[in-house]
Amino acid sequence: MTDDINQVKKTYFADDVYFQPDTPASPSDGSIWFKTSAKSNWLNWRNDDNDSAPDPSEETHTEVIDVQVPNDGIIANASGSFTWNGQQPIATSPSLAAHVSAYTYNGLSATYKGKTIADGLLWVFYTNYNGSTSYVPVKDLKSGKRFGTDSNAGSDPAAYHTEQQTITVGGNTKDVTHTETVDRTGQEWNISGKFYKSSGSTGIYTAPHQANKSYNISATSGNPLYYYGKIYSDSWLWIVISSGGSTVYAPAYNWNGGDDLSSISALGVDTNTAGNLPARETKIVHETVTVPDTRADNDTQLEIDTSDVSAVSEYKDGSWSDIPYQKQVIGASLMGASIDSPLISLGNDGALWSSYSYSQLPTWFKPIQSIGTIAMAKGELVVTGQTKHYENGQWGYYDTDQTFTTADDTNYTTTVINAGGIKNEIQTSDRNNLVARSFLDGNGLTLTNGERGNITNNISNKQFLSNTIYNTTTGDGANVNISANGVVQRSTSATKYKLDITNYEESLKKGYDLIQKINPKMWFDKGQVEDYARSLTDGQTPNPDDNLNRIHGLIAEDLENAGIDEFITRGADGEIEGIDYAKLWTLLIPVCKDLDSRLKKLEDKSKPE
Repeated sequence: MTDDINQVKKTYFADDVYFQPDTPASPSDGSIWFKTSAKSNWLNWRNDDNDSAPDPSEETHTEVIDVQVPNDGIIANASGSFTWNGQQPIATSPSLAAHVSAYTYNGLSATYKGKTIADGLLWVFYTNYNGSTSYVPVKDLKSGKRFGTDSNAGSDPAAYHTEQQTITVGGNTKDVTHTETVDRTGQEWNISGKFYKSSGSTGIYTAPHQANKSYNISATSGNPLYYYGKIYSDSWLWIVISSGGSTVYAPAYNWNGGDDLSSISALGVDTNTAGNLPARETKIVHETVTVPDTRADNDTQLEIDTSDVSAVSEYKDGSWSDIPYQKQVIGASLMGASIDSPLISLGNDGALWSSYSYSQLPTWFKPIQSIGTIAMAKGELVVTGQTKHYENGQWGYYDTDQTFTTADDTNYTTTVINAGGIKNEIQTSDRNNLVARSFLDGNGLTLTNGERGNITNNISNKQFLSNTIYNTTTGDGANVNISANGVVQRSTSATKYKLDITNYEESLKKGYDLIQKINPKMWFDKGQVEDYARSLTDGQTPNPDDNLNRIHGLIAEDLENAGIDEFITRGADGEIEGIDYAKLWTLLIPVCKDLDSRLKKLEDKSKPE
């Protein structure tokens, strides 16, 4: 039995076949039931043909079949004119990989002298004024669609010819599922990341056993251990490290000997926890196996129209079970995300769409649970659905002020991918309110939920813009720094962040040098003036953030000449870049103390005896 749906076929073998809306009574083992909307079409047959069948004990046999072979390379001497209704390549040979000298356009006509077939297309060819030959596609042979109007369409050569071939055919195949236990204890797997501790040392071992300790090392966030593998052994989950050309090991997690990830606890900070695997796990394995072709003599194969069939079931071992039907993708497990039987359909205007429902493991980075549709049409891929997010060990959603709430509700999410970029929207589940939106293209990243933030990359305007940051004010001091390598860092002053704290012995001298040798200066900002002038020259509106007022302050080179270069900031190449104004004032503390001491001495001297 074969169903034929949009040229997609699946073959079923059975002695008893039923077409009816109700469950068949007293079926035999191996029966096939097509659930239809009409009761009248009930069929049951067996042994109604005398053709011989293959030996059931053999898993393969040979058959002679008719196959259609493309007539690639055939040349038809035909003349006429062709008018294209769109863009097609004008190539130096009949191949999509050939050099293209130009393209047709709507209404372009050419007189051809022949036709040929290649790459699934019908091409016409003609001689150019310089004696060369050009080839242009005029018809898609698979769909039969012409790319315009042909004055001599009847001269098309046949796209295919029929040949007989002897092929080896396998027996029936069936999908089977079985479980498989994976034990990773003592088995290293490849994974890379960094590991460090906030305090204390980390032991380095020549083998993943507690008895093989070699030495201790201080692994901090500034000097982490870079690993390329992990292994369960001897009460620890170890990381695998290369040191001096040798492989060594360091304990990264305590392991209580259990099977799943709850049996490990971190000994420090691991930057790739998502790559952790359980010590032991049971996997469900899907595979297709070949079984002997058990067709008895006299079976019949029938082509049917399944437009009114809603399901196909097979009777095995006393019960009915659904079998793959109508281009259905069977539920599978893809890297831990379970997918429930989506249907792929061709909708209006050639749109390709599919439903989906999946749940990602909480161990993933920013996992989600989502159900919705995927559509591809008119140059866009659009994914929409009701989505749950995962934070702090709980599933939930984001409300309109982007607060995560652990409740049984969802966000309506939309992702659109097209030639312009990638847009993502998070809305409330009823789609009435926007929660957040992002847009990424070649010029940069835009983030918005009513207040806009930009990271731009175009040549004339490299900058980071955030109205949210600008509109959120505070009276606190500045605590952000940008390093010589462009890294944004939080500035700290607590003892816990510092090492080797000592008094600055030269602070008094440097403080007086600052007062006596350094003079304030004023200037115009070079970059902003040049940017302003460039905008006027190019006829563009100047950047409103360009400051054309004089700026008052100090010159970094003056500090260097005065010997106060501890408060100069430098770039990655060592060149002077600026002054650390936030710390420069500290040089005035010992000066004030010294002046205060001198003042008290003078006051003491001036007191009457």
